[in-house]
Amino acid sequence: MRRRLAGLFASILVLVVAALVLPAAPASASPQAAAVTGRVVVIGVPGLRWDDLDPRRTPALWGLAARGSSASLSTRAVPPEGLPVTCPTAGWLTVSAGQRAGAPGAGCGPLPEPVTAVGGTATIPNWSELVAVQQAGPFKARLGLLADAVTAAGGKIAAIGPGAALAAADGSGRVATYAATPAALPDLTPYALVVAEAGEITQARVDDGRGQARRAAVSAADRTVAEVLAKVPAGSTVLVAGLSDSPGRGEGSIAHLHVAIASGGPYGHGWLTAASTRQRALVTITDVTATVTHLLGLPTPEGAVGRAWSGGGAAPPVSEAAPRLADADLASQVLREVREPFFITLVAAQLLFYGLAALVIRRHRRMLTTTRVVATVSGALPVSIFLAQLVPWWGFAHPMPALLGTILGFAVLVAGLAYAGPWRRHVLGPPAVVAGISSLALLADVVTGSRLQVNAVAGYEPVTGGRFYGFGNMAFAVYSTGTILLLAAVAHALRRRPSSPWPSAWRTACSRSPGTAGRRGARTSAGCRRSSWAWRCAC
Repeated sequence: MRRRLAGLFASILVLVVAALVLPAAPASASPQAAAVTGRVVVIGVPGLRWDDLDPRRTPALWGLAARGSSASLSTRAVPPEGLPVTCPTAGWLTVSAGQRAGAPGAGCGPLPEPVTAVGGTATIPNWSELVAVQQAGPFKARLGLLADAVTAAGGKIAAIGPGAALAAADGSGRVATYAATPAALPDLTPYALVVAEAGEITQARVDDGRGQARRAAVSAADRTVAEVLAKVPAGSTVLVAGLSDSPGRGEGSIAHLHVAIASGGPYGHGWLTAASTRQRALVTITDVTATVTHLLGLPTPEGAVGRAWSGGGAAPPVSEAAPRLADADLASQVLREVREPFFITLVAAQLLFYGLAALVIRRHRRMLTTTRVVATVSGALPVSIFLAQLVPWWGFAHPMPALLGTILGFAVLVAGLAYAGPWRRHVLGPPAVVAGISSLALLADVVTGSRLQVNAVAGYEPVTGGRFYGFGNMAFAVYSTGTILLLAAVAHALRRRPSSPWPSAWRTACSRSPGTAGRRGARTSAGCRRSSWAWRCAC
C-alpha cells in the first residue's frame, strides 16, 4: 500500500514539474526560432473583384491567377457608420493589425499621405488617432503588429504607396522604407517583406460597377501590378488581395467578395483555403497577416486572428475558375436582394395555411387527407431552403421566382419520399420521414463542409464574415427540431412494438394459469385479475 502511495505521489510530482517547466521551454527557444527565412511581396488592389479580370484588359493579374492559387476574399473589417462596406483605410489597417480594424469618421475618407524623411523613411500622420479608434472599437486591433513582428526577427520592410504604408508601419507609425511609386524603389532584393499598392480602382471612385470608367481603372491597376511584378526577386511569394470595397455612391455602397491570389513558394495552380473559413476557394482579409508571417518562417503574432492561406485542392483553368469565383460574389449580391421578401412570403404562406387547416378541421373533414399532404410539404420547406443551394438559382434572370420554385420543388420531393413507403399508413410516419431527412441532410452538410449554408437565405453569407462553417442559427434550429421529432417517432414506434418477446409470453402464461383457466369472470391476455397464484398478472 505504501509503495502504491509513493508511486502515485511520484507521478503527481512529475506532472507538476512538467507543467511548470514545459511552458517555459518555447519562450527560451523563441529567439532562435524567430528568424526570417523567406521573401514575400503583398500587392493590395482595393476594390478588385473577380468579374474585373480579363485576359486582355488585365494580363498581369490573369497570368498570376493562371500560375497561382485563387479564392474569394471576404474583406469584412470595421465598417464606417451607416455603410456596410470596408473602406480602403480599414482594409490596409486590418493587414497591419491582423485583426478587423476601422477608419475614423463617417464614410470612406482618403488615405493619409505619409510624411517622408531623409533616408527613405516615412511616418503616418495622425497615427495616434488611428490607434485610438481601434482601442475604442469592438476588436481592439493593435496597429503595427505585422511590421513589429517582421522587424523583431531581423527582416526589412518596404512600402510602395500610401495604403501600403499603413500596412507596413510599425507600432509607432513609422515606415522603414517608403516609395510613392514602384519606379521610386527599383531594387526589392534587400527586403523580406514588400507591401505595394495598386489603388487606381478606389482612387477613381467609380460609381458604375461595370462601365467603361471602371474597366479603365482596373486596367491601370493591372499595369501597376505588372510594374511591381517585374521587380520581384526570384524565389519570392506574391500575394494579391482586393483589400476593400470601392467607395462611391452606387456600387460603392455595396459590400462584395474580392480577389485573393497567391503565387510562388508553396502555391501552385489550384484553390486557396484557410482554417479560418474551412471553405474551399474562400479566405478572409485577416488571414493576410498570418499568411505573411507563416511564409517568412515566423509564428503568428499574438493578437492576429487569421490563419495562413493553404492549398485547397485542384482548380480548373483560370478561364473557368474566375467566372466561378465571380458567381460566388453574384450569389451574395442576389441573396441580399431576395432575403427579406422571401421571409415575408414564407411567413404569409404559413399563416394562410394554418388558417385554412383550422377551417378544414372544423368544417370540412373530408379534406383532411389533402390537408395532411400540404402540411407535410410545409414541414419540408425548412430543409428545402438549404437543399436549394444545390441549384444555382441566383443566376436566373428572375432570382426570386427561381428561388421559390426551387425550394418548393425540393419540398415536394421530400414529401413524396415521406409518402413513398408503408410508414405512410401511420399518422407519425410521413412527419418522421421529413424530420429524418431534415436532420440527416444538415448533419451531412456540416460534416462535409457546410456548403449548403453558404449564401442560403437561412444560412450565412461570406460577405459579412459572421460565420463560415458549422451550424448557423437557423440551420441548427432545423437540425435539432428534426432530430427531436425523429427520435420521438422512433420511441413511439418501439413502444407500440416491443422488441422483447417476454411481455407477450407473460400475458399468455397468465391467461392460461391454473387459477384462472375456465373460471367465470376470469380475464384473458387483455387483463388478469388475482388468481390462486400470489401475484397479479401485468397486462
